[in-house]
Amino acid sequence: MSVYPLPEATSTYPLHPTYTESVETPEIDALLQELTQIPVEISWHREEISALAARRRELAERVVAELGPTEVAKRLGISRQTLWQVLNPAQSKEIKRRSARRTGGD
Repeated sequence: MSVYPLPEATSTYPLHPTYTESVETPEIDALLQELTQIPVEISWHREEISALAARRRELAERVVAELGPTEVAKRLGISRQTLWQVLNPAQSKEIKRRSARRTGGD
């Protein structure tokens, strides 16, 4: 039993039946199982994305060492700032965090 009171229905906002009664169906069970699995899958994808980002950074460092940042950015069709962000992810993240805090954004 929940320690929180159930919401009350009004004519404007009727309650869905699941708020007022316990509904146990295979469909609900499947949805709950999927909700449980999503954080695990997100974790796997984060690891993959981190590995890809590290490889991207490694390749960018090698090419920048040969051609210089301006030429690499030009050939990739990105700004030098974007290239810098690829090469310096921790610093870039910190700058974005500080900027968001100043502007009130996320």
